[in-house]
Amino acid sequence: MDSDNSTESPFWSLGNVTKNEEHHFEESKQSFIYAVSFICLTLYVGVICREWLKRLHFPYTAFLFLFGCILGIVDRNLKQFRIMTGLAKFDSRLMMHIFLPVIIYESAYSLDPHMFFMALTQCFLLAVPGLLLCTSLTAVFAKYILGVYQWEWSVCFVFGAILSATDPVAVVALLKECSISSSLTTLIEGESLLNDGTAIVLFDSLIRVYEGGEFSVGKIAYQFLYNCGVSIAVAYVISMGTVTLLKRIELDTDIEVTFTFCIAYLTYYTSEVSLHVSGVLSVVVLGVSVASYKSSINYEEEETSTIHQFWETLSFWANTLIFTIVGIIIASRSTLDFGDIGFIIATYTAVTVFR
Repeated sequence: MDSDNSTESPFWSLGNVTKNEEHHFEESKQSFIYAVSFICLTLYVGVICREWLKRLHFPYTAFLFLFGCILGIVDRNLKQFRIMTGLAKFDSRLMMHIFLPVIIYESAYSLDPHMFFMALTQCFLLAVPGLLLCTSLTAVFAKYILGVYQWEWSVCFVFGAILSATDPVAVVALLKECSISSSLTTLIEGESLLNDGTAIVLFDSLIRVYEGGEFSVGKIAYQFLYNCGVSIAVAYVISMGTVTLLKRIELDTDIEVTFTFCIAYLTYYTSEVSLHVSGVLSVVVLGVSVASYKSSINYEEEETSTIHQFWETLSFWANTLIFTIVGIIIASRSTLDFGDIGFIIATYTAVTVFR
């Protein structure tokens, strides 16, 4: 046996283990321990600061973002610290697949279905025609005011679609910290969720048309309507099956919690990964559809129900982690060219006016 490449396995091992394999195992173990430690410490900081920030009337999510930026600056200048923030370095698309289903489903499920359907017309006008108008105005701004970058019209419209989306994560988190009327909360939250779903559909449609090489209004409209239609249809079919099964469950909270958790992620991945349509829009429709049948499902009282508290806790964890990670990513990766500051301020002002 080559003593340099293998070592005698202990009695509990299934066979000989090479030193390379042992080294790889130790590295994987350390990475896992540091990742779990980062999650626990971030949640611990969030728990400690949440009540304290309420007294100061400072937004919780803004604090988490600033906290993440501080960690990112330390990460950028202190190599020894990077092993702790390694979890924040994974692909941003993976971060969306992990956190978005939880946050979007909890927000949609928590909406008051009666108020939401009453405000649906206003939400739709703001989220669809309003978004399309804002995207078009931003594209025109990018083409003529940001002309130094010499973007084509297709790139300008993609840029407009990105900036025109509201952030449902931030909106939902801030609304929960403010004491405002439930009707206004429903209108703002419902519009934010629909706006984000529509923006992602529009962005995907523009990207596919751009990659196809021919930029035309007809192709964009077709892709947009196709993505919206398939996303809503998939979510509606899954939600009807979900409601049917939940009606047969006799107050078994373990089954209810596990089933809704699985179905939220499966709906998102079915639309986003398998069918290549909007997973966000599908989860929004799923959450609202299930919420509209709460009275016919064997749930406990809403405010004290296990399923309600479970989703609120998951949403709190997801918000705490995602805002901290975003802060780390921006502070550790971004390189600011001071020559762009004027364009950044002008773009921010223009998008605010357009909205």
